[in-house]
Amino acid sequence: MTSYISDYYNYIVYEQMDQRVKAYYFMGSPVPILLLVTSYLVFVLRLGPWFMKNRPPYNVEKPMMLYNIVQMAINLYFVLVACLYVWLPGHYNWICQRPIYEPNPVEDIVVGKFYLFMCSRILDLLDTVFMVLKKNNHQISFLHLYHHTFVATACWICVKYMPGGQPAFFGTLNAFVHVVMYFYYFLTAIDASYKKSIWWKRHITELQLAQFFILLVQQLYAILSPTCDFSKYLLAFFLSQAILMIYLFSNFYYNAYIKKQPKKTKTS
Repeated sequence: MTSYISDYYNYIVYEQMDQRVKAYYFMGSPVPILLLVTSYLVFVLRLGPWFMKNRPPYNVEKPMMLYNIVQMAINLYFVLVACLYVWLPGHYNWICQRPIYEPNPVEDIVVGKFYLFMCSRILDLLDTVFMVLKKNNHQISFLHLYHHTFVATACWICVKYMPGGQPAFFGTLNAFVHVVMYFYYFLTAIDASYKKSIWWKRHITELQLAQFFILLVQQLYAILSPTCDFSKYLLAFFLSQAILMIYLFSNFYYNAYIKKQPKKTKTS
């Protein structure tokens, strides 16, 4: 039994992986990504709040400004590369695209950018670390934690087994949303008063919702299309995640921007 489990593990983890990413750091064993995500959750939910309990909030505005600029630049780079090399030349189909494993110069670029995209989504985890250090624990919701941990893990899986194909569409949409989002974070890191004066704050959530609605339509169309040769099981999984994210973001949007807050009663 032990030998069978070991052989099956090696088959799934090493033999089935895309050999083009074999030499990339972090892509061999799943242990590093699991340890990273677990450490992130332990720090955010337990260790961080315990460490900050009797300490004043740290001033991390300057590191956050640098972080936001870097994230803006990285995600803008992804959008430009995807448009110039993948979508505008017609290298990929917008609705259904199977992974391309055959030697291909454009696909070699795509594989490398998928890996960098995964690294940027791991870097996204610093968002929550900054929140803990600033003692903004009210911002750390289930939606925030699930979105960050799931995207980081899912990106690792995509890079390991299919760095290209259907997930590239969502990656492009998501990178564009992150450009807008980190620009807003950069402005609010410069001056916290912008949080009240920037009128399009709520529209960032609307943009996030829009990307998942677009993804839902794309995945549903691909599932129903008889000519789509991408895995129907994976399409169904992508579809389920789009539905879950629409529910979570809609719930956040309702509570943050639509639900009327109770009026404070005056006391004598």
